[in-house]
Amino acid sequence: MGKVRAFTISFANTSGIFYPGQPVQGEVLVQVKDEVKIREIRLEFGGFAHVHWSESHGSGKHRRTVHYSSREEYFKVVVPCLSPPHGEEKMMLKPGEYRYPFQFQIPPSSPSSFEGGIGRVRYYVKGTMDKPWAFDVEDVRYFSVLNLLDLNPIPEAKQGQEGQDSKTLCCLCCASGPISGKHNIPVSGYVPGEAIQINAELINHSNRNCEIWMELVQNCEHGCAKTTARTVGKGDSDYWRGEQITVPPLPSTGLHGCNIIDIMYLWVLVCDPAGPAINLRVNIPIIIGGIPLVSAAQLYGNVNPMNTGTSAFPSPFQVFPENVPQPVYASFSTGNHLQNPGQADNSVAPSGDNQQDDTFTPQYPYYNWNTYDTNFKPTSF
Repeated sequence: MGKVRAFTISFANTSGIFYPGQPVQGEVLVQVKDEVKIREIRLEFGGFAHVHWSESHGSGKHRRTVHYSSREEYFKVVVPCLSPPHGEEKMMLKPGEYRYPFQFQIPPSSPSSFEGGIGRVRYYVKGTMDKPWAFDVEDVRYFSVLNLLDLNPIPEAKQGQEGQDSKTLCCLCCASGPISGKHNIPVSGYVPGEAIQINAELINHSNRNCEIWMELVQNCEHGCAKTTARTVGKGDSDYWRGEQITVPPLPSTGLHGCNIIDIMYLWVLVCDPAGPAINLRVNIPIIIGGIPLVSAAQLYGNVNPMNTGTSAFPSPFQVFPENVPQPVYASFSTGNHLQNPGQADNSVAPSGDNQQDDTFTPQYPYYNWNTYDTNFKPTSF
């Protein structure tokens, strides 16, 4: 940076996790080793959603690719930290160290941070030292915003569900017996860290072996968790009891406050017959929240926080009920590179239009009711 030794943004809340309506506080640290001419030092606070995908139409020489995109901006505020005296356009910054504190309040309706395959909701603070006739000096820090979904006021979250389906396998002109699957859940609402109990049955009357497994699916696009496959022989049945999948750190259903991204989750029994055939998928929609059902929390008692992760709650906002154990915060990525909260990324403009910007993963509440496998790799299908 030449004459500028350091230009960095830091948060007072080192976790980099905030809630709608909460102030974001921090400072800009500037270290100058030689006198430097500047126009100003400014900060930009921003929050946005951006989606982009492409579809191919036609075939042969008539084949074409159509790109679709949309953007939603929640706020964009520019605040000067240091400006020239009135009537002046430039000023000299003498050698030394300077600290410029800042505070910005997140709008109450801001949606949760999200990073997906074709879209994202992202929040940032960008600092700029504007230098005339020279490259500007910049620093960008991203942070997580959590707009938590409370499961308790949602009647459907407390209700159980059952799904069932069947299919017949055909090979040329011969049809075998049907494959039938069904499964159920006692409640429909869960939080990250909570276990979904497996209660499934598959009856295989076909003449092929089948592999079955359970999946938690986000938006029907990304696999979030998956059990080990089990084999059901031809003519056999399998009654699956006593196992479970722990919900990983995920954003809440619906992504409240965002109008261009909608998140839903499915609890799916999958049957994959041997040979050429389309899988049998038995779907049950479930709700992922940020504040658990009180009845679920009571089953686990007073649970202590995990030893790992960020356990400090972003004071002073106590959004969790007193009778619910405090969560920790953890990341779960569907393909993006994991980065520490608040870590800088100077290579990317925060406009959201740069699709190479895959260097930030938000964090979500995680309740230590079961051990989360940090080595789990998400699947896509």
